Amino acid sequence: MILDNLIAEARAKPMIVVMPFNIPAFAQKSGGGSRAENLALFEPDLISELIPFVQSRYRVRKRPQYRAIAGLSMGGEQAVTIGVRHPELFGWVGGFSAALFSEELELRFGSFLANPAEATKRLKLLWIGLRAAPGCQLKLRRSSQRSGIRHRYLETEGSQIWPVWRLYLIEFVSLYSR
Repeated sequence: MILDNLIAEARAKPMIVVMPFNIPAFAQKSGGGSRAENLALFEPDLISELIPFVQSRYRVRKRPQYRAIAGLSMGGEQAVTIGVRHPELFGWVGGFSAALFSEELELRFGSFLANPAEATKRLKLLWIGLRAAPGCQLKLRRSSQRSGIRHRYLETEGSQIWPVWRLYLIEFVSLYSR
């Protein structure tokens, strides 16, 4: 409904949105798995199964400047991590209250931050929405600012709740659609 309204208001272009269940460790073990296990299982599934499946059934543009990846909370962590690891697939990366942690910054984003010219060339936008910039998000923001990587951060009041995430989605989709 949010996207339909944005399209009707000419604030967003028509698009295909794919929303997978990105917690594969739940299917493999009772009680689920860790964030790292879910990311390790979801990333190859997204790249080798889901994207080809969508491309085989829908007329979609395949170049990264026409493809975005975004998610909220743990999905935001996955979206940001996968998005910056695969600039050949995603030109737009969004994390909504992404579960990113300081101790993982270099491990996940070291090569991305180490080559800002390449990151800026390939990535149209790194977008992070969060409440009060904690840990990794703040470090990622500062590193992006220092390196000149195209990015946008939106700090808001509120918790990890839909009214906040709705604001993030509206801003991210509106920027993507320009």
